[in-house]
Amino acid sequence: MAKKRYSSTLSGNTRDERVDAFIKEILEVCKRHSLSISHEDCHGAFIVEDYSEDRERWLSAAHNETAMLAGMQR
Repeated sequence: MAKKRYSSTLSGNTRDERVDAFIKEILEVCKRHSLSISHEDCHGAFIVEDYSEDRERWLSAAHNETAMLAGMQR
């Protein structure tokens, strides 16, 4: 079963195997290249940094804002 992810669109949690598969592939690419994706909250830009497990956990906890497009289950 897919991981529960928060959706502000639905004001609750959703499950979406597509999002899980997408994030899994991104994390595999990050590990392969020893790089991580991070985020600068103040300006909205993504940052590419050296790989770290903390950044992997941050990306793994991504919210799901695709719910309205695919009719996700809660």
